[in-house]
Amino acid sequence: MQRIFLIARGSVQGVGFRAFVMGHALQLGVSGYVRNLPDGSVEIVAEGTPEQLEELCRRVRVQERFGISVEQLEERGRKEISKPGFSSFSIAY
Repeated sequence: MQRIFLIARGSVQGVGFRAFVMGHALQLGVSGYVRNLPDGSVEIVAEGTPEQLEELCRRVRVQERFGISVEQLEERGRKEISKPGFSSFSIAY
């Protein structure tokens, strides 16, 4: 199991991006959270298998969908974890 730290930049606030990410995370069985940052970017912290996390990254790299446009999805870190730190996936405020 791994934990990944991502930053999404582009048109990602005020367009339903957090709900979009949460929907995909729940479909994939990934836990963690997504939240807006003051600089206009969105932080995603997710836990799952490497395959689940790669699929989540693939799905959230959106190009012009329903007003959402991810110009950059930056991986800030990834680490192996022995047990989950989150019981589900949520939108943090």
